[in-house]
Amino acid sequence: MSEYTKQIIFVIGFGVLFAVAAVSVIYAFIKELKKRKADYERLDDPIKKAPTEIKAADVTNKYTEIVQTGSRKNPSHKVGFFVTFTLDNGQTITFDVGKKSFKRIKNGSKGNLATSEGEFIDFK
Repeated sequence: MSEYTKQIIFVIGFGVLFAVAAVSVIYAFIKELKKRKADYERLDDPIKKAPTEIKAADVTNKYTEIVQTGSRKNPSHKVGFFVTFTLDNGQTITFDVGKKSFKRIKNGSKGNLATSEGEFIDFK
């Protein structure tokens, strides 16, 4: 084989390897994008499909409490922002509503309590 033929084979081989590497990188990138899209859609599905219950309620109590989180070996804590609602049927329910909702909801106010699968959604 001549030197020229060896060079041609080397250039072609290098080009094929480069093309295979480029296709592999593009394939991995597209696969990751599809995976992330599927993850986001999966996260959105429970929110979209979960039935929301809306009930008339009165705010009867608001309080903050230090809530232990983490594990026994690695304890931590956070501040819980709790609001107690009384429904029209007399039932009382307490939710950790988050800081923004806690500030917005006034004690003694009347409105509509929105929940989904037993979790607080909103009160207006």
